[in-house]
Amino acid sequence: MSPRIRSRTGIFFGALIAVGAAGGQAAERVGYPSKPIRLLVAQAAGGNSDFVARLYGQRLGERFGQQVVVDNRPGGGGVIGTALVVSALPDGYTLLLAPTAHSTNPSLIAKLPYDTRRDLQSISLLALGPNLLVVNSTLATARSRRATCRNSSRSRVPNPAN
Repeated sequence: MSPRIRSRTGIFFGALIAVGAAGGQAAERVGYPSKPIRLLVAQAAGGNSDFVARLYGQRLGERFGQQVVVDNRPGGGGVIGTALVVSALPDGYTLLLAPTAHSTNPSLIAKLPYDTRRDLQSISLLALGPNLLVVNSTLATARSRRATCRNSSRSRVPNPAN
């Protein structure tokens, strides 16, 4: 395991215990984890979040000798999966890999079934991924914009308002 994965895994696991633990009780118990851990992913299987969850789940399982079950619960911009974690027993055995929408949902959805700040605790950034704005390559403006970006001495994206 690479040093980067090893250090992230340690941070991820140590902090995740606190997420599901009432007052850190799970972390203080001898023999934790003594049963499988449920790592809930609030997005569909096969995507980036699923890949990250399975990678970390496998490493955590190997490191702690306990199975980590990845459970995908997509829907509602992550609200369905997040609500399941909030309503789970706070014993450190139900964890959430939150989608990006987790940080924006409180400002976009008037009546969430949970309070993001009160009911959940952020732990660690697990992964970063680029987002690209693309267009069909046969579109003439795409070619001219691409050429403009390549020839530009500045390394910033052109402003679409111009």
